Amino acid sequence: MRCLSPWSIVAVSAALAVVVSITPDTYFECEQYRGDQWDQIDKTNRECMREDVDGVDTMFCRHWECAQLTCPEEKQLTWMDGCKSCPGFCSSGGTIYPEGSNFICADNTNYCSCMEGGGFASTQMGFTRQKFCNATIVDQ
Repeated sequence: MRCLSPWSIVAVSAALAVVVSITPDTYFECEQYRGDQWDQIDKTNRECMREDVDGVDTMFCRHWECAQLTCPEEKQLTWMDGCKSCPGFCSSGGTIYPEGSNFICADNTNYCSCMEGGGFASTQMGFTRQKFCNATIVDQ
């Protein structure tokens, strides 16, 4: 049986401390982080917004899993949300949409379009954490 060296134990402990220290709180459908944790957040399949909450810089992030595809891997297209789609489709927030469709973007505010020929477009309206996180009540 092989034992870990003291340096290995320190390295593992430090890695665990970082993971534990950025465990998010929950705000409706969002993960909630302190704003100073931005560089530590895994941004894979995640969209985040920043907002001042009672004088505290706060990040609200929505995370998604990518849809399972049926087309061959060599034909799959990668989209801005980190997910892939088959030709003739777009991916937004982990959901697959056919070309020519319009839908609410992953931010729950803007309108997105999966355009014919593989393009993607969206409006650029501002939004609040309540809308972004699909809050059922408005904070006071």
